[in-house]
Amino acid sequence: MIRYDTNVWVREDDDHHLLGREVIHPAAERIGTVGTVFIRTSKVTGKPVGRTAHMRPMDSSGREWPADPSELEPAPARLGCDGRPVSGPRAWAGDQVKDAAGHGAIITDVREKGPGPVPVWVLRPIYGGTFHQWETDAPDTLTVIRRRAERIADP
Repeated sequence: MIRYDTNVWVREDDDHHLLGREVIHPAAERIGTVGTVFIRTSKVTGKPVGRTAHMRPMDSSGREWPADPSELEPAPARLGCDGRPVSGPRAWAGDQVKDAAGHGAIITDVREKGPGPVPVWVLRPIYGGTFHQWETDAPDTLTVIRRRAERIADP
């Protein structure tokens, strides 16, 4: 995606190493997942003039926020449902996954639900549309088969 602003072009950085990763923003003391990284390029020089990470909250604040990707650090290790540390990026909206029961699915949304609030991952079958959906509040039980960017590039 390229968007034209007044003096810069804005495009997504689909290969950024932080995409889908759980990170902490030390200055704001917030934990989140990097959903998108945008690159701003000068129309005059053609050189990058900045990057912005679009953060999705994992700290129950419910509010998304922008951050400078160079200021982000890996979040402390998460523990999976078996008590062992989980490595690798967390599944996110648009990813093709397998759930704990082995069902293939596409993540359609990540939203907060109930008192707390608690984030839940909304899943739908790979084929058959969005009529049948289910939720999980244990994202570490989801195995990523293909990331959103891969699915878009090679349907």
